[in-house]
Amino acid sequence: MSFEAIRDAIDNLRDGNPANFAQTVKDILMAKLSDRMDVEKVSIASQMFGGDAPEVDSTETSNENA
Repeated sequence: MSFEAIRDAIDNLRDGNPANFAQTVKDILMAKLSDRMDVEKVSIASQMFGGDAPEVDSTETSNENA
């Protein structure tokens, strides 16, 4: 999730484009969900094959894509 995407969403709302705001927010949430699913897939695969699951930073404030 990038701060630029959040800024774009806010700009769309400020400019009176609620449809673009909704789409931008949806895109941000889908990217976050996809990232989380990838982490869970690795964790499950590690557990299935006897490895240790990697430590996951579950804080909402992490900004991996900025």
